[in-house]
Amino acid sequence: MLESEQFHPNDPKEKETERRKTKKVLTMRKSFSTPDLFRGNNNDFEIKLSHNQIANAEKSIANLIRDFTNISVDMHRLESRYIDLCNTLNDLAAFESPMFSRCLKGVCKHLHDTVRALKDHTEVIQNKVILHLSENIDDCDTTRHYLKKYTGEKTKRKENTSESLVITQQMDELNKKMEHFEKGKIDCLHTCFKRFIHSSLAYHIKGVENMTEAYKALAQLNKYDHLDYMNKKLLPSADKVRLEFVCRNSIRR
Repeated sequence: MLESEQFHPNDPKEKETERRKTKKVLTMRKSFSTPDLFRGNNNDFEIKLSHNQIANAEKSIANLIRDFTNISVDMHRLESRYIDLCNTLNDLAAFESPMFSRCLKGVCKHLHDTVRALKDHTEVIQNKVILHLSENIDDCDTTRHYLKKYTGEKTKRKENTSESLVITQQMDELNKKMEHFEKGKIDCLHTCFKRFIHSSLAYHIKGVENMTEAYKALAQLNKYDHLDYMNKKLLPSADKVRLEFVCRNSIRR
């Protein structure tokens, strides 16, 4: 790569590009913003850490939703390309010899089966993976609601040292909420990736099976039978050409 083509972090254009990318990610969820890291009118480290914990989880999940959405869009485009290919094969088969036509239609059939497996995989990503991740974003909002509640209570009571026991109980409750939040997050990610991996395996196994059958269908092609058929089909025209040639030469004589 030329030096002029490399990434320069101090380049104003590169900085602006990165800033726009970051802004795009952050605006995916209005609830996620920099103040989430330090929300609350106090300097309590535990509360800041909890806000940071939720905000980082929300940002990561938003990025996962973006990535899985891009994958599903690409899968849908691939599905359309396969369908276009099948249509072209059917059109081609209409003008070929019966034997070659059967080969092409056999390939087309197994491509269609691959498309169905691809469609099932895309639906799993959209309806079971992305949707489940979106629900976990809602869990982030719910946890933040409780965090704000306990933050407010702790701020009000911290001035009175005689109520330190109440504050301790509230922080214990907050820790339980955060523990529940982390458990929900890890369960969500585990479930989503398990679904994605299982669906990917099913799609690729189906793809290998169908492409193997498509290869077998194509292997039945006998080019000599095809040539014999096409020669017979073109024979009347060839005879006509030869007859015209003989006639022209006879007249010249």
